[in-house]
Amino acid sequence: MAKELEYAYADGATKNDVRIYWNKTELERRHETMLNMLLRSTIFTTAAMGRGPMDVVKQAVPTYGHEDITQSDDRPLPRELMRRVNNYIDKTGYHVLRKRAAKFSSFNALIRSDIRDGRL
Repeated sequence: MAKELEYAYADGATKNDVRIYWNKTELERRHETMLNMLLRSTIFTTAAMGRGPMDVVKQAVPTYGHEDITQSDDRPLPRELMRRVNNYIDKTGYHVLRKRAAKFSSFNALIRSDIRDGRL
């Protein structure tokens, strides 16, 4: 878990993000993860022809996890950021962010850019 927190902090998670995420029950964390997976699978099944389905998903919604430790901005976001990212999407508007994400290699790259620029 210490390694996961190290990645989360390196990706812009705050102590408050970590506290909120890890103070949830296991059931709440799994429920939140399942809802995000459901959203991705819905987009996956309606993916545009000519593009790989995962490319469509990664361009359309944030992906989460600690399994990819590369330095690419496309790598999964830490799960600890899920609440803050979802609030940001709600506040800013999904369609606004989706349009902006088209200029990035993935939705995660947009989110990381907004964290660096202080918008998130």
